[in-house]
Amino acid sequence: MTIHELTESGAELLHDHGVDNYRNEVRYILMEIIDKDVTYIMLHGDEEVKKEHEELFDYRIRQRCKRYPLQYILGHQEFYGLDFMVDQSVLIPRQDTEILVEHAIACLKEHFNDRTPKVLDLCTGSGCIGITLAKNVNIELTISDRSREALAVATKNLKKHEVSADIICGDLFEEMVDTFDVITANPPYIPRQVINTLMPEVREFEPMMALDGHEDGLYFYRRIAKEAERYMEEDGHIFLEIGYDQGPDVKRIFEDQGFRDVEVIKDYAKDDRVVHAVRYKEGTK
Repeated sequence: MTIHELTESGAELLHDHGVDNYRNEVRYILMEIIDKDVTYIMLHGDEEVKKEHEELFDYRIRQRCKRYPLQYILGHQEFYGLDFMVDQSVLIPRQDTEILVEHAIACLKEHFNDRTPKVLDLCTGSGCIGITLAKNVNIELTISDRSREALAVATKNLKKHEVSADIICGDLFEEMVDTFDVITANPPYIPRQVINTLMPEVREFEPMMALDGHEDGLYFYRRIAKEAERYMEEDGHIFLEIGYDQGPDVKRIFEDQGFRDVEVIKDYAKDDRVVHAVRYKEGTK
């Protein structure tokens, strides 16, 4: 078959199975297989595709028809201008999380430009938050996750981006001994009863461990707020991704645990997306 015939047949299949943006997704899948860019595909529609490439294309299109996420099919996802390897062990990096990274970078540059700050990225998954921080600011990085499979992916991404980090496998702070200037986290925050309403790409294929925030979605924020103090340096900062409707609740949770200057930061869609809080030295603020 030709490039044009493949893309047309693939697009028809994806459309019939309810996949949005089906034409672009077909091109992404074929680009990856034949190692050409979109311009080449658009201009060389009459070119015959190798039989082995045609078979792989057909397999991946049928995966996508089952709503298997495109990023897992391709094996990578762009985040903050960097390319991260992903598989079903980790959440797919999303643009919403870039807001957290932007504000953490600004904080690191403003408050720690006289020394190398120590940064902990909890629930690191693919490592996209911590690695992106390390590529933009000089930091001592530690990444942590309770999933060994996720840490295996994060380790590959550390190597790919030539970033060094301490790697800890544990449930939040349970294996920690150090203290940190900045903590970041994208913890599980979907209320359990909401998970079944998510799009099939998320509820059926992304790791449940990284989605399930227990009954009200706030379980991990309560734990982090309660446990973080002993692992933070004086005047340390913490940045956490939150659900669009969780800002007031998470803000209150951290204020109740003695954090100050707790702010809720909105994403580009004007939804609450990040909570930033400070643990001040006793007797100040």
